[in-house]
Amino acid sequence: MNEEQKRSRAVFVYMIIVALVGLALGLSDAVWANYFRDAYNISAWQRGLIELPREAPGVLGVFILSGLAFLGDKRLALISMVLSMIGLVVLGFVTPAFNIMLVFLFVNSLGMHMFIPLYDSLGMSLA
Repeated sequence: MNEEQKRSRAVFVYMIIVALVGLALGLSDAVWANYFRDAYNISAWQRGLIELPREAPGVLGVFILSGLAFLGDKRLALISMVLSMIGLVVLGFVTPAFNIMLVFLFVNSLGMHMFIPLYDSLGMSLA
């Protein structure tokens, strides 16, 4: 396989990953409110409190990505997607106790917040 074919394959894989991440985000973001209401019967006040563990990884992600920068963008993207998948799988199939749910909600959100800046970096490296 020559260099041009390798690059073409890498771009194709990148586009598939971006499409699948977009699909996953579209499917998971649309059901959060119903999930919290049906699985945990939370109030509007509790829903507001849940936003802290959902959005804290956005701030913490800067420090985590900085500390793990030596791994490179491809490995970090893989780690971030694995974190997000672990969080979603546990929330979707186990429906843990409320406190444990907050931990896995944080793990899922951390993975997604880590991936957001990485897919731009991956795209630039492929360009």
